[in-house]
Amino acid sequence: KHLWCVEAQIRRASTQPRSGADSFTTISSCLNYTKAKSMTFKCASHLKHFNCAGFTHLREFLISGGDDGVLRIWVLDKKFCQHELRAHCSPIVSVKYSVSERTFFSVSTDKNVRIWNELDLTCLQSFFVDCLKTKTISAVCYEEHNNELVLADKELARCLGQGTDVFKQRIPSHDQPLWDVIYNSQFKQLVSLSLDACIRVWDILTGEFLLEFSALSNVFMKPVAIMFDPTNRKLLALSKDKEIAYWNFNNGKEIEVLPLKVPNHVTGLIQERDTLFISALNCKTIFFKQLVSLSLDAYTTNGLQYKAIRFIPTNVETLTTVICGGEKGCCDKHKSSC
Repeated sequence: KHLWCVEAQIRRASTQPRSGADSFTTISSCLNYTKAKSMTFKCASHLKHFNCAGFTHLREFLISGGDDGVLRIWVLDKKFCQHELRAHCSPIVSVKYSVSERTFFSVSTDKNVRIWNELDLTCLQSFFVDCLKTKTISAVCYEEHNNELVLADKELARCLGQGTDVFKQRIPSHDQPLWDVIYNSQFKQLVSLSLDACIRVWDILTGEFLLEFSALSNVFMKPVAIMFDPTNRKLLALSKDKEIAYWNFNNGKEIEVLPLKVPNHVTGLIQERDTLFISALNCKTIFFKQLVSLSLDAYTTNGLQYKAIRFIPTNVETLTTVICGGEKGCCDKHKSSC
């Protein structure tokens, strides 16, 4: 509400003629939009002190930038400037505030960007946007999630903040550490699996938690594998008694249990056409099953025994595995029979 009224008043004030050094440049900020109550800040000067303005949420300061390169700090319940920050050598064209970082940015026409601490009003960083070929900056946009500052005149420049978080949001998902996460592009859903065999389904667009079910009962801190079938409509997971089962991940119901048992805890599953590949914990073989038969065959992994095997899907008719055991790692390729 405050910023909307500030921008509207700036446009009106800039179109009014000025009559010399005794004229007043004004800026208004709405304090209560529903009651139409307002307060006007005035500064007697021949320079425009209100080219741009921003509002800090923590200390509730109104910050204005003007032609003289000075940032002025205004308190909402007072009508005079409380602080003046003199740093820029050119007119200030934009003031932006970061809620997450508790900082505000000031940008001047000479392409100088300064970052200020909201609490003590100290300048934390100053740099020039040298990658812009134009001499001035006319527009600024700050992207909060990626800590990214976009500046423009006839060209665009992107300034990525130090320590930028590349993720948009951190979602608390499970009580136990995650073992696996897979994405279904058809339904735009994310399926996550924790070490206590808890499977949760999430909406990838909204981050909303949709469903939770358990593929195992009375199991704690045991690795389990999950994978979508080739149609992306069913979920493969280890069921009770070390059996492989298909699950409906939209309602959490078990659809079908395959007539086979693996000798150890499953660490990787992948289904390619009519063949299912299975890796197990502390096992030197990779099991594969033709879904039309009842037998369970095996690949050997160079005669070595590994702690965990994970599959990497490929577009060619080979099976790639990543194996970790002790201090060494190994990547193997096997010719697929499917």
